[in-house]
Amino acid sequence: MNGENFLNIEKGNNIKKYYVCDAEGNELFSCEDLIECHDFSGMSYHYLFAFSGVSNHNLGGLVNGQFVTLKSSLFSGRLDVAFTVRKIFKKKNGLFYLYIEDLRQGAYEFGTLAFLQLRANDTGRIWLDMKGDSKRIYLSASYLLNGELCWLNKEPIIIEGKYIHDYYSFFCEIGYALSGDFGYAGNSIYSLGDILSGLSKKDLVWRDSDISLKAIDNTIPSGYQGRSSYDLLAVVEENFNLIVE
Repeated sequence: MNGENFLNIEKGNNIKKYYVCDAEGNELFSCEDLIECHDFSGMSYHYLFAFSGVSNHNLGGLVNGQFVTLKSSLFSGRLDVAFTVRKIFKKKNGLFYLYIEDLRQGAYEFGTLAFLQLRANDTGRIWLDMKGDSKRIYLSASYLLNGELCWLNKEPIIIEGKYIHDYYSFFCEIGYALSGDFGYAGNSIYSLGDILSGLSKKDLVWRDSDISLKAIDNTIPSGYQGRSSYDLLAVVEENFNLIVE
């Protein structure tokens, strides 16, 4: 699914696009739209979802403290997010709010759906307008729109190191280099290796490699202690005929 198709579906009327199910997979309710909201509670470990056009299929079965899963008819089933319902709010204007916690999100990042509403049809390296960890939202959007890369149809592939300003922009750039707008090749060294290992081996040119490798090393997230840019370089070299410039 590309960005244009996503926006066309978003403009449709009375389409149930999102579903919330209990731990056994039974549908509790469906809705026409989902809005990721800012949490004004001051409890930063909570998230807030607002649902519009909600069906009352089995809404009475939803209770505080319940573990549920959010699914979607969009994105070929790639949106599959589990969380615990912290608190339920019902509003007379047709909106239904859930404070949630313990978000088990996979590739999804909170804010991705709002990002896609605004920028799904944009082209080019749009992550360059984003700072720091916010690039994870672009990577999440890329995964939802296009899924994992399965094949390559061009050669040589060129990574422009001048656009790699930090750890996450490396994954943005390699996805873009491999398959263009919203291309997805993982969001960590682990997912990168899994995805690249399934591709045919082609020539890859990494320009301005020294500058970009230093930028990656200076911004590696705290959860990747002991890793360096050369671990990423080794994964790329293992799966491509690598030429560094």
